[in-house]
Amino acid sequence: MANSEWNITKVKKRTMIPSNKLFAIGLIALIVVLSISFLFPELFDSFDKTFLKLEYRLRGESKIDSSIVILYLSNDDIEALGGLPLKRTYYALTIAALKEVGAKVIGVDVAFSDENIKHPEYDILLSTVIKNADNVVLSCYFKNIGIENKNSIANLVPDQLTYKNILDLNWQKGSQISLPYSKLLFNAKSIGHTHIDETSIPLFIQTNRNLIPAFALEIFREALRVPRVNVFMRSNNLKIQSVTNEFEIPFDKNGNTTINFVGSSKSLNTISIVNFLKSYDDFKRGFRPSIPIENFRDKIVLIGIIAEGRSKFVVTPYDEEFPAIGLHAMFLHNVLHNKFLVGYSVFLKYLIIILIGSVNILFINLKKKLNRWIGVILLTVLYILVILILFYTMHFILPIAPVIFTIVLITLSTYIYHQRVIKANVAKIIDEKEALNNLLKNKELELQKLEYQLTNLQVLKDEEQKIQLEKEIQHYQREVQRLKDLSSDLQPVSMPDGEDKGVRKEYSGIIYCGSGPMEEVVLNIKKVAESDATVLIMGESGTGKELVARALHKNSKRSDKPFIAVNCGALSETLLESELFGHEKGAFTGAIREKIGRFELADGGTIFLDEIGDVSEAFQIKLLRIIQDGTFERVGGVETKKVNVRIIAATNKDLKQEVLEKNFREDLYYRLNVFTIKIPPLRERFEDIPILVEYFLNMENPEIQCSVGVMNILKQYPWKGNIRELQSVIKRATLLAKSEGRNLLRLKDLLEEIINERTSEINLEEQILELLREKEFSYNSISFTADAVGGLNRGTVSEYFRGFCFKVFYESGWDIQNAVNTISQTSSSKVQSRVEKKFYEYIKNAVQKVDRTKTIDEVMNNSRPKFKNLPQKYHRYLNEMILSYYNKKWELKK
Repeated sequence: MANSEWNITKVKKRTMIPSNKLFAIGLIALIVVLSISFLFPELFDSFDKTFLKLEYRLRGESKIDSSIVILYLSNDDIEALGGLPLKRTYYALTIAALKEVGAKVIGVDVAFSDENIKHPEYDILLSTVIKNADNVVLSCYFKNIGIENKNSIANLVPDQLTYKNILDLNWQKGSQISLPYSKLLFNAKSIGHTHIDETSIPLFIQTNRNLIPAFALEIFREALRVPRVNVFMRSNNLKIQSVTNEFEIPFDKNGNTTINFVGSSKSLNTISIVNFLKSYDDFKRGFRPSIPIENFRDKIVLIGIIAEGRSKFVVTPYDEEFPAIGLHAMFLHNVLHNKFLVGYSVFLKYLIIILIGSVNILFINLKKKLNRWIGVILLTVLYILVILILFYTMHFILPIAPVIFTIVLITLSTYIYHQRVIKANVAKIIDEKEALNNLLKNKELELQKLEYQLTNLQVLKDEEQKIQLEKEIQHYQREVQRLKDLSSDLQPVSMPDGEDKGVRKEYSGIIYCGSGPMEEVVLNIKKVAESDATVLIMGESGTGKELVARALHKNSKRSDKPFIAVNCGALSETLLESELFGHEKGAFTGAIREKIGRFELADGGTIFLDEIGDVSEAFQIKLLRIIQDGTFERVGGVETKKVNVRIIAATNKDLKQEVLEKNFREDLYYRLNVFTIKIPPLRERFEDIPILVEYFLNMENPEIQCSVGVMNILKQYPWKGNIRELQSVIKRATLLAKSEGRNLLRLKDLLEEIINERTSEINLEEQILELLREKEFSYNSISFTADAVGGLNRGTVSEYFRGFCFKVFYESGWDIQNAVNTISQTSSSKVQSRVEKKFYEYIKNAVQKVDRTKTIDEVMNNSRPKFKNLPQKYHRYLNEMILSYYNKKWELKK
């Protein structure tokens, strides 16, 4: 039970999914997001608005431009002045005072739609003051937006107060406009609508082929003193061209400009009209006013009401109740400083979703699970940082909700799919294990019964039955062993985990078991690393001699200097001399320029001379000199050069024996052999194999693990190529497992020669024959056997059977019928017929290229492809069969 639970846990942790499937799932999720974003864009608006508020809060507040001032009437002011409606003389007095102190432009956001019948003189006074001021912009508003009424009162708007040159755009429509009374309307410098769409302002509203500009827009144009013809469109932006500057106002597809708020209502420059008039009165009488009246010169002044229940308030990122007139002030601040919020187009939104989604899919396909999550989190954080930076520096808004939704959906969908695959794999493993265990129990029970019967027969001394029972017992023993082997091939091996990882050590890239023979190697490296002594590293090919050399350099006082490696055995004497010492220009044919040698490149550092035992005696003399005093000459040169280099040499030969055989100079040997480090072969590092296997698996694919059966074979294999061979085997096996979507290395992923090295398991040939005979050589017997014997390939089973047929044919003296009987081991004519058919197919194919008119050498050369894929142990039988057929020792039936 413990093993089963552990096995399931490992599967959950390390289940591997082919990257193409994850890519397809991620792509589907991306398409879903794009579809939702296209069909239901409003789904993400609420979240985006909430995040925009957060962006504002993170940015903080600042004051509005000091040139923009709001004169307002509060509830207390209104009560003090007699309540609403206020006498228009108060407005006339305020406008006149502002004109006198030099205000640049005055915007009045007060409805003067009806004439005062009781006091017409007040209307005349206000109209006269506004006309004389010649800088007053009055407000108007539409009762209906989105509906155009061609019989609207808008026809009464004087042409000089409307725009005609930009009518071809799709501006919002409006009807039932409320205008100032006619005398006031004709005396105003301009008018503008005060319609507000949440936190944005429509630049124009169209009615009856007339464009009514936004209140704040007209105030700004009048402040610049530019004609309406200087207001034009360019690239979805409204341009206002003054004498000295060009101002730009962006707007969206609906013609709305989004306000970039500086702060809350506290950021506005607001002054009570009552206080202003009192200060103005003091100023006129020569007293010191509480408000510096002279500061109003060249100011843009907005006049309106800010009173609960008597004026409009809106919700902004900083305020739950922000005065509507403050939006016009914010608009003016934005246009003065070119700080409008710049929104994104639909195309840009889809492009960002596709780019972020694609990067997310790439992260999801990373090998390591931790890297996937880190990648997804970093992608999310990085995108949010980009949004905040662009908002803070360029006032640019990017979509947040659809992009986060994209990341979440892609990650979640691939995670759910991963969990489903885990569940399926777990169920499959449980089923396979249960079926194997049940079968194994049955076979073991049968074996026990047979052994019990054999004991009774031995008592009765029934020889004939005893022999028969012994054969059956051997058969069941092989079957039990086969099932145990197959079970071990489904069981992941327990790698060092958690606290057990104390057995795994690493030193400068050397991976080893702390209790193994490599412990002494590492200790020797630590002893000699800091010195400048010459070191000779000895070990078989592939044991990691260069890795040890690099560890010596890395832990020496020369670690910040170059490490230069040279494979002496791979170069001829001439090339090696040029490579190590360099050459002068023209030193030999092809030396078109001078070359710096490896010893010069390694000056101050370390040079590693691999395969030093393969260099010639002449070169050994030159090498001896540089080891003795550090001097040398370049090829073709006369100048003696000197370098300070530590020499580390390596060889897979027994240099002492080479010295005795006069193949290597004794003086050079002793110069090199100041300190010797011997690296044990991998077959002597039994404890290191599981650790190295885990290390190489993590390098190739961290989600793949090794079965118990595979690990047992890897421990038994002699590893003539040592660690290099082990790494190559793991790399190949990982590719095969990955191609089949498996997260477990199985026996069929290993090379045939490795499997054949199993010393503790039943002979593979015998297993194959037992299973083929059990299935009576039926059509599907090859596939059954391939799966039963550790999950081998069908081709491997077929080649073993083919080789066995050749072997039996040879041992039967080329007697076909005798060979068929030996292979089938049954009197069943049906089974013998199947074997005979396959046997003839094999031998006929084997001698297909035999032409007796040609020489035997030509025949054997032409027959070479017949040996391909055939196990090496059967090659001699095929060779004898071809020769005997060529010599007519046997013939095929016609």
